[in-house]
Amino acid sequence: MQENASNDTDHGFGGLGFLIGTKASRQMIGSFRGITGSLQILAAVVAGAVLAVMPTASAGAKPFPTRVQVTAKEFWYALSSRSVKSGPAVIEFVNFGEDPHDMRVQKVGGGKVYGTPIVQPGDHYDLNVTLAPGRYQLWCSISNHRQLGMEATLIVKPRK
Repeated sequence: MQENASNDTDHGFGGLGFLIGTKASRQMIGSFRGITGSLQILAAVVAGAVLAVMPTASAGAKPFPTRVQVTAKEFWYALSSRSVKSGPAVIEFVNFGEDPHDMRVQKVGGGKVYGTPIVQPGDHYDLNVTLAPGRYQLWCSISNHRQLGMEATLIVKPRK
């Protein structure tokens, strides 16, 4: 039984398959036609060294952005989640209403206001932000939409 067209040899991912693969001819793990024992050992040491210095997924990796969707319609906002984790975030603003709307985001007690452009009915906008833990007010800044009920609160919890 042949695994592939390379003389019954499993080369594996990135050419390192001979270190961890097996051959259909039931030769010993790590065997590779034409490579001597000392060369196999050297290749195993090099591969081990490469794997040892590769960063792991948690070592210094940036967290994936939190995602939350804010749906707008006359005259209310609905959040896909009332709370999110702190750090990078994508707030997807979707206008399912009949009128143009926008969204403003501000941490309670904070000064910076994030915002979307005016979003037409049936359209959406992804707002990329970095959120610190706390409570955030979201509202539509067009005309009197906020007073008519287009506002919501988003709670941002510390990332563990």
